[in-house]
Amino acid sequence: MSRRLTFLLLTLVLIGLCLPAAASSLFTIHTRAPKATETATVTPTPTPTPTPSPSPSPENTQVSDNSGVNVITLTTQEPEPTPTLVPWATPTPYVHIVGGPADPTLAPLPERETVDVLPIDFSPGKKPLEEGYIGEWEYEDPTIHVKIEQGRENETTYYICEVRIADASQLRTASADGFDSNMVMPGTQIAKRMNAVVAIDGDYFFYTEAGYILRQGKLYLDKLRGGRDVLLIDEDGDFHILRKAKRGEGVSEINGKKVINAFFFGPVLVENGELGKEFRYTDMAYTYNSQRMAICQIGKLHYKIICCESPHRGSKGMLLEEFARFCQSKGVQTAYNLDGGDSTMLFFRNEKINDVDNPNARPLADILYFASAYSGE
Repeated sequence: MSRRLTFLLLTLVLIGLCLPAAASSLFTIHTRAPKATETATVTPTPTPTPTPSPSPSPENTQVSDNSGVNVITLTTQEPEPTPTLVPWATPTPYVHIVGGPADPTLAPLPERETVDVLPIDFSPGKKPLEEGYIGEWEYEDPTIHVKIEQGRENETTYYICEVRIADASQLRTASADGFDSNMVMPGTQIAKRMNAVVAIDGDYFFYTEAGYILRQGKLYLDKLRGGRDVLLIDEDGDFHILRKAKRGEGVSEINGKKVINAFFFGPVLVENGELGKEFRYTDMAYTYNSQRMAICQIGKLHYKIICCESPHRGSKGMLLEEFARFCQSKGVQTAYNLDGGDSTMLFFRNEKINDVDNPNARPLADILYFASAYSGE
């Protein structure tokens, strides 16, 4: 009896000791830390950008709390502020130093008893003499002297071609297929056909379907609207400017002289040695550094061609007003802006010599050129 009682008492003691632990195991509620936001666990691969200092990607940092669960914290960077556009600044004026390289370098042509004259039509000039080429970029015969120089200023390559002719008929124009046509072709082909000593691109006369188009003494279009300056070249080879010419202001004579050629592009860059007054022409890319072309007069039968190269091939190019100041610094009396950009062509010795690596050179509608009138007698 006493043994049974003793066993019963031991059993009850053991049950009393185990019951709290068992109850705790049965009724404990298991919890875990909340999950981190799903989107915060994904770190996208940053897209490469061409800028020198790409914005850093968001960084994910892992830390551990007391429960042993990893918590992911997303660190983001504030977006960069939008850059402020700097207003276009007036270019620094070029300074012309008397006696410096801006002054004319070609002496007047020798006077002759008989002056060779070319007809005022679309016939070609006399073929240049092979022996007339006296240097890589120079030509001379009794009726014409051409000399070209290349230079670099303000991170831009430029060309200046100085020309003296014996008679105004040697300053001529030509087109791809007539000034009543809209055909175009490489400007070098037109220049070769016309026996040009030196040639440049013209005003792409049919592009605007407006203007005052008078070539080699014949009027083709008189539709002025007041938006552009017009260049008139009279029978003596002198330049005249019609500023923003309106309907009815086109003339076939000026100061008693017959107008032989008229160009509709512009604006005038230099007039009477003074800088032009208006350069904000939206269709002339006036706020862009660009490739540009100008025909200029220095004096009687004395001219300069000035052009600069493209910002796409090793040059910065020039703003329109900057180009005007550059022309003024070269001692010209009148400078008129012609078609530029991919149309810009300077032709000498049967080839284009400027911007020769341009794969997008534009075919031309017309050219302005200087021809020899020398018949060899």
